[in-house]
Amino acid sequence: MSRPIAPVPGGLTDAPAIHADRLSPAQRDGRSCCWCSDWAPGSFPVPILRGAATLGACEQCAGLYGVPEVTR
Repeated sequence: MSRPIAPVPGGLTDAPAIHADRLSPAQRDGRSCCWCSDWAPGSFPVPILRGAATLGACEQCAGLYGVPEVTR
């Protein structure tokens, strides 16, 4: 019997590298997922890049790579 793996705050699991220069404007400001470009709801922030970028993940990528949900 398998259990879902709970995300670990601050720890990404097997997440693909993110190259800031290859992100679209929507990905850089968190409107689209930084990995798959799907809509990012804002409840899965990805704290990888420093500076002006505010990255986000869609629900599917967040589940795959261990991004914890943040409720506002």
